[in-house]
Amino acid sequence: MKEFSEFLQKINDIVQTWQNKSSDRYSHLDKSDIEKVYKILVEKQQWYDQIAHKFNKLKSTEDPNVLCVQIQQERETMERNCSAILNKPKPKPKEPAPTSDVRPQQGPPPPPPTKKSSKHQTPMDVN
Repeated sequence: MKEFSEFLQKINDIVQTWQNKSSDRYSHLDKSDIEKVYKILVEKQQWYDQIAHKFNKLKSTEDPNVLCVQIQQERETMERNCSAILNKPKPKPKEPAPTSDVRPQQGPPPPPPTKKSSKHQTPMDVN
């Protein structure tokens, strides 16, 4: 349960970082992406709170309502869903469009020079 709680806190910190714009790491994400992550966070936080409440009410001799495996599965699902959104690559910066001052327009390159072969030349009279 401790790992799940720590992961919830990590995702909450990421959302707060994006909202405060305190880091460029997540600045490329859209508001809709962060809203999706926040929705997942709220759902899992509510689930975790309910499970923790039930768990704290148990006597030490009673069986738990939720097994550790189920908690791990919930965490893995949350991690997979959030990571897919949070690990989107940053878009590559666009290269500035060339201006007419930088690159003057040129016509097509001139044709290559033709070589005249000595076989086709007429012989000279040397008398």
